Amino acid sequence: MIRHVTQGVLVGFLLFFYTAILQAEVPVNHPIQLTIETDRNQVYQDTQLIVTLHIFHDEALPESVDIIPPELEHGRVRTLGLPHTRVEPGLDQPSFHTTQQFALFPAQAGYLEGRGPSVRFPSPFNNSTETLTTELNGITVATRPEGQAWLPSENLVLSDRVHPITDGGHIRQISLFSMGSLPHQLPQQLINTTDRQDYQLIERNIDEFQSRQGVSSHLQELWYIHPTPNASISQPISHVVWWDTEAEAFRETQLPAPSLRTTNEEPSSPKLDLQQPAVSSTPETNTDAPTENSRWTDFWIQVAIGFTLLTVVSLAILAGFKFQSGRSVAKLSTPKNPTGSQTSVPRNDARRHSPPAQLNRDTRHLGQQAELLAFQELTRACQENACYEARMALVYWAACFWPEKRITQPESIFQANVSQTLNYLLLDLEHHIKQSQQSEWRGDLLLEAVRTLRRRR
Repeated sequence: MIRHVTQGVLVGFLLFFYTAILQAEVPVNHPIQLTIETDRNQVYQDTQLIVTLHIFHDEALPESVDIIPPELEHGRVRTLGLPHTRVEPGLDQPSFHTTQQFALFPAQAGYLEGRGPSVRFPSPFNNSTETLTTELNGITVATRPEGQAWLPSENLVLSDRVHPITDGGHIRQISLFSMGSLPHQLPQQLINTTDRQDYQLIERNIDEFQSRQGVSSHLQELWYIHPTPNASISQPISHVVWWDTEAEAFRETQLPAPSLRTTNEEPSSPKLDLQQPAVSSTPETNTDAPTENSRWTDFWIQVAIGFTLLTVVSLAILAGFKFQSGRSVAKLSTPKNPTGSQTSVPRNDARRHSPPAQLNRDTRHLGQQAELLAFQELTRACQENACYEARMALVYWAACFWPEKRITQPESIFQANVSQTLNYLLLDLEHHIKQSQQSEWRGDLLLEAVRTLRRRR
């Protein structure tokens, strides 16, 4: 009798301990939905394909959750930054929307084969895991055109500078910045020095940058030009043949051969070229300080008036919305999910809600108007090659284009890391301003880079 009682107590204690473990286990079966989208449905071999994973979930994801990048049978994959989570207001409770971007470079022609991004939930009980996966469907990889060196790029910037040194020689610095390219795709050499005995390669650096816009690669070559009697007669030109992924055509970017100068001459400004050979422009006459300051003041007065009008209209719309919601209860709509393949588990229908559609449309319309006005001001400043106005207009436009980044000054653009091309061109703009070479700055490259970002969105 005593033995039966002891066995019963032991079994009861084991059941209680097992139940306590189950209750203490971290829940992994959150209602969750995965959706993926791509920036295009057809790419060429070894060109960049941006894949965005959208995760919709009712509760905050635990720290033990792993986001697994896609897997390609033939190609390369890059993870672009860290996951970004934003909270979407709902009727009962807020919901969450997490995004993670990847850059894919498929190497085999045909239909893209591989597994899409997935989310894995480790479980502390019995070392088990739960994994939700997606599939990459409907993407075609075309055979790359033949006959030219293959350098796919969405945007390409080439610069060439020559600096004299004290021994009578020169240092030639050539830089290539390619957006949407991997480092191994960059050319082996930017100039042809086969028959040049006076050229010596000092340094060659290749870097890879990643941002929400994709992968970018930077190549820099430093050449030492030996002092010779015939050194200033002719110099090899820097040129690059590349494939424009936006226009789907081969392009040749080249710069004219630089002229060698002595240490007593004034330094020449760096020349940049995007798609066409650089053409020397006639230097503009420097305006006096009062005229420049007056244009600067007028620009900021326009910016202040624009922000004031935007604030007044936003407050009026918000007041009207609150007055209308007090009279009747509006039915909240569920936000649309991005198109693409999806894998989901059962979830609550009232998980995710958005503000009324009319308020969303009004707010979005105001933001679009502010961005358009900022872009028009930036266009005018770039077309007039006005350094100071272009820098301030770029900051104002970037703040409207990426409102979640809180861009307030040029340094904020670098910290936000929204575009490596924009960072590079802003550095060149700052160089002209600091070196008092405002009259030699050209705004066509900066304007073209901003237009490319607006087209992509």
